[in-house]
Amino acid sequence: MHLSEIHKAVVDFLDLITRDRPAEDQDIETLEDCLDRLALGYRRAHYEFEDGHPDPPDVDYPALRERTIRRFPMFGYYNIPEFITSKLMESPLITGDAIDDLTDIARDLMDVRWCWEHTSPNDAMWHFRIGFETHWGGHLRNLQWYIQGFKDEH
Repeated sequence: MHLSEIHKAVVDFLDLITRDRPAEDQDIETLEDCLDRLALGYRRAHYEFEDGHPDPPDVDYPALRERTIRRFPMFGYYNIPEFITSKLMESPLITGDAIDDLTDIARDLMDVRWCWEHTSPNDAMWHFRIGFETHWGGHLRNLQWYIQGFKDEH
């Protein structure tokens, strides 16, 4: 996956999330495709650390969350086992939030897009990879699992 394909995956995801109409069935399929492309992009993204770039501006999380709710009103809360590889058959459940997942992924990818436009593609790839490893990657994987269950149960 080339750098331009990773950039396109970021832009396509953000465009999908920020549209001004409720999602339709094909949008959920498009979302699945976007999430797959972002995950593959993480596996292929490389960077060399560059120092001295400004930080991306803060994103208004509450406003972005409200927009995400309007976009995907059918999404909601879901179960996640607290422990994945231990406490088999004994793990308590915790609650996931598909809207929070989408919003957090979008917020972090807005930083990536900003870096792409205002600092450098290399800096953008640093934000992309580090963000996946420390934050939005977990949201992405949980959301992929949620969408599969959502489709199976609705």
